Amino acid sequence: MLNRAQRRPPLPRRQRGVILMIALIVLVVMTLAALALLRSVDTATLVAGNVAFQQSAAMSGDAGIEAAVADLVASSTSTASPTAPYDLDGTSYAGNAVPGATAGYLANGLNPQYYAPDSASVSPATWTALWTYLSGLGLTKTLPADSAGNTVSYVIHRLCTTTGSPTSAGMSCVTSVSGGASSSSKGAGSVSLFGSTQVYYRITARTQGPRGTVSFVQAVVAM
Repeated sequence: MLNRAQRRPPLPRRQRGVILMIALIVLVVMTLAALALLRSVDTATLVAGNVAFQQSAAMSGDAGIEAAVADLVASSTSTASPTAPYDLDGTSYAGNAVPGATAGYLANGLNPQYYAPDSASVSPATWTALWTYLSGLGLTKTLPADSAGNTVSYVIHRLCTTTGSPTSAGMSCVTSVSGGASSSSKGAGSVSLFGSTQVYYRITARTQGPRGTVSFVQAVVAM
């Protein structure tokens, strides 16, 4: 009987669950790492998408620049009264909300960083604020939305301080002289240079795209 009792297998020792706790901790760490990786991939995709939308908006802005240049060319060669699409001197728009201005064109826009909401105040403005002011007065011109879902608007500022012909007395326009038969210099009090005078125009195109994308593109042309 004593020998049989001695052959009984020993009772199993109580399990403490240490391995289970370690496995749970490792599982939690792996889950958090997977979530962080997933969030990182989503953020990278979102950033790449936003960059693509911004580039698309900037490229669409070129369409606004080209449309504005075409309008300027048509206006400079037109013999209609007022010239179409724009009266470049701005005298035909004297009675408009902003004298010398019409949809898409301002004949006196030398300093567009300042705008006057009324005749008694002049306030500094960003281009966004200036655009809000001009579009509210109907002074921007909007093109149909393109295939990328971008809507382009533009406005042309003639770089003069007032309306009227740039060759009139007292006018202050940013000008250049295109080629002539002879050369000369332009100094204070000197006579006009040989050749024809070209006036500078600043074109600002604003693109509104998907996901609230906004892009401004500018160009300066002489005509």
